Amino acid sequence: MKIITIGTTRTAAEADMKMSALRAAGFHPLDLPMFENFSLAGVEISYPIRISSSEAGAARELLVSLASSQKQS
Repeated sequence: MKIITIGTTRTAAEADMKMSALRAAGFHPLDLPMFENFSLAGVEISYPIRISSSEAGAARELLVSLASSQKQS
């Protein structure tokens, strides 16, 4: 099974929210890695949303539709 990143977030909480939405829709995203992220001046931290390549297209579409529905609200 090939794992790919379908998006990134700036916070662990946002990543968790997106992964919860994916799980609720029947997808199987990987959990966030359990390590400390240290931030240095000028370095951006991001949290990857990772999923199997077989689910990637539909999962990406779901995240895009959720983001566009939030903008319309």
